[in-house]
Order: sequence, then C-alpha cells, then structure tokens
Amino acid sequence: MSQAAATSIELIQASAGAYVRGLPNAHAMALRLTGASVLMTGVTALWLIGGIGVWRNRPWAWWLALVLNGLSATASGALQVVRLDKFLLDLPAAAAVVVLLLRPVRMDFRVGKTARMDG
Repeated sequence: MSQAAATSIELIQASAGAYVRGLPNAHAMALRLTGASVLMTGVTALWLIGGIGVWRNRPWAWWLALVLNGLSATASGALQVVRLDKFLLDLPAAAAVVVLLLRPVRMDFRVGKTARMDG
C-alpha cells in the first residue's frame, strides 16, 4: 500500500514539474500523469480495504489480498526479467502470497477445500 501511495504522490508531483511544463504536449502529459495518480490512489484504497479486511478476518479480504499481492509479485517478476541489471522483485508481495496459501491461513479465513473439511 505504501508503494502505491508513494507512486501516486510522485505522479502528481511530476505532472506539475518543470520538465512536464516544458514539453510541447504539456497539457496532455499532465492529464495523463494526473489520471495515473488517480488510478494509483484507487489501488492504494484497495490495499487499505484489503488490509483492514484481513485484520478483521474476512474471507473476501483473503481473496483481495491474494489477488493484489499476486499481481504485484507477478508484475515485479516480469520487470525483473526485462531489467536484469536492477533488483526489482517485490519480496514482501511474494512472501504474502506464500503465507496466504498456507493451509492454516486458508482454514482461518475459511476459503478453499480446507474450509469444507471443517464442517
């Protein structure tokens, strides 16, 4: 969530920066950066909602956390393949996917086949 929030702030700052203002298509570029900032703010809100839901032990939050962390880990893995000269892996997201898929965690959230075995 903090990465998404920081990216949102950086994008909005970049849209008002001197470099963007000096471009021939400055207005269009500023609009695109502002739109990307709004999109990242939405992603930040999803991460926050998912975190609160996981904290309150809601099954829907397990799914949301799994999807968000899976997307983050997959995207960073793809970027790592493209840019071998930099370390871009999102290890916390990958670790979160592994933890969320552990049987005790799934049972706690009552998702998957492990939840049906209980009852």
